[in-house]
Amino acid sequence: MQNSRSQGVRESVTALVETLGACSRSPGKDVVHHLRTGARRCEAALDLLLQAKHHPSHDHAAATLRKLLRKIRRAAGPVRDLDVHRGLLKDLVLGEQRKAAASQSLEVRRDARKLDLWLRGRRRKSAVRLTEDAAKWRKQLDKAIGGVESKTYDHSSMAGGAADAALDAFAELTRRLPRLTPENLHDFRKGAKKARYMAEMEGARGRKVAAPLNQMQDEIGIWHDWVVLSEEVRAALKTDSSGLVAIIDAERDRHYTVAYRTAMKLRAKLLVQWRAKKAKVSGHRAV
Repeated sequence: MQNSRSQGVRESVTALVETLGACSRSPGKDVVHHLRTGARRCEAALDLLLQAKHHPSHDHAAATLRKLLRKIRRAAGPVRDLDVHRGLLKDLVLGEQRKAAASQSLEVRRDARKLDLWLRGRRRKSAVRLTEDAAKWRKQLDKAIGGVESKTYDHSSMAGGAADAALDAFAELTRRLPRLTPENLHDFRKGAKKARYMAEMEGARGRKVAAPLNQMQDEIGIWHDWVVLSEEVRAALKTDSSGLVAIIDAERDRHYTVAYRTAMKLRAKLLVQWRAKKAKVSGHRAV
């Protein structure tokens, strides 16, 4: 299994194993962030590899690795999200202090402290579980990648590079989700993120495809963080009628507008790239 795509899987998994080691010692914010993104990069690399012609029996080895990567990503996700939400809350309170009346600012700060304690407690519990499992996952990853590497893949069957594969994946995503709504925008983001990680495995052309995907992913991600924080503040304060709840809801709605407009604009830009790629491939075939 020696090929740039095969090597991409190995390099991604090696980096993830190192991050798991760091996480088992101290699951800090940066480490957990790298853990979740590292698992996603491994998944994208594996998707690229499986585009090569291979025997159906190889799918079992790939499925074993994919299942483990999903488990790691889902364990790191809540910890990372809580870190982000605490940061949003901190910035929000500082902003409210500058513009709100003294009495309102006091109420918001009081509720914000209560919410932050709630978020911190949930983060602590999730991080403990993550730390306990990290060492076990390191050993399982070594075994799982060995199973994938022991197989033979016909890389000559693949047309185009990682950037082309990313554009194809994005075009398929837009086919499945032609109309973006608050209900499916987060799923659209997850698909765009996987396409971005694929694109980043290629050089300059890959970066050209990855850049709009990354911008789209970031804007939708910010909106979704406010969506979840809106749910968390209600759970922590056990009320819908709080100054802090109203402020967070307003941020959620404002960021949806930004995220939607960004997604529509960049989706059109990426589909232009995809159609140009398709036309170029068709032209080569006609020659």
